[in-house]
Amino acid sequence: MIWLLLFGIFSYDEVLRTDLVSHAKIRWSRMDAGQRIVVEIDGGTAKRTNPNWSPEAQELAYDLGKEREIEKIIKWAKLPDPRRSASESEKDRTLEVLIEDKKGYHSAGFWSMSVKAWQKGRFGSIFDPLEALMNAKAELFEHRKGDEKGSGFVPR
Repeated sequence: MIWLLLFGIFSYDEVLRTDLVSHAKIRWSRMDAGQRIVVEIDGGTAKRTNPNWSPEAQELAYDLGKEREIEKIIKWAKLPDPRRSASESEKDRTLEVLIEDKKGYHSAGFWSMSVKAWQKGRFGSIFDPLEALMNAKAELFEHRKGDEKGSGFVPR
């Protein structure tokens, strides 16, 4: 187990046992013109980094309730074993889960697939909300902390 923590390699079972909202970051990414566009979800906030548009991360409208939904969907989808690196293909999308420990965040792995593969079956429930953030307009809003709303998760 110590070896796994030193190298940042976590099993998918360990990811499933982790409270992703409290102890993880979720990244969704794709390649575009040689640059990686990344949406990072952490603590009820979402930010998109697109080096082709702006060097600054753009905050997206997001909340803790939506992050709880993504957590449930990821755990429900039963992803295959993770890869060690993200795909460099512009046709693929990559999900990365970073787990927090005493030394900071470590990648639990990468799940890279083509858009068509992500859209099939259970994985489509992950693809739809995360891909929507790739193209969402950055919004200027005041992030409010408050009570989480009930679950609206409906599997595909």
